[in-house]
Amino acid sequence: MVSGNKSPNDPTKVPPKNREKKSNNYIRANLISKTWFVWMMPTFWRGYKRDLYDADLTRPKENHHSDKLGDRLEK
Repeated sequence: MVSGNKSPNDPTKVPPKNREKKSNNYIRANLISKTWFVWMMPTFWRGYKRDLYDADLTRPKENHHSDKLGDRLEK
């Protein structure tokens, strides 16, 4: 959850149900989408309409997982 001011009467402030995270949109994006960050528009739009929650985010790319990055950092 990004901010803590939640009113139970405001439907735009209700967090989404826990669900399996979607695959990363970057993997399916073409060159133009990657260049202009068009692949991030669904997340940007969702964040514009309401607060973002962990369930709104996609899974990280395989090479961005913390175990792989931690191993690289230790070298």
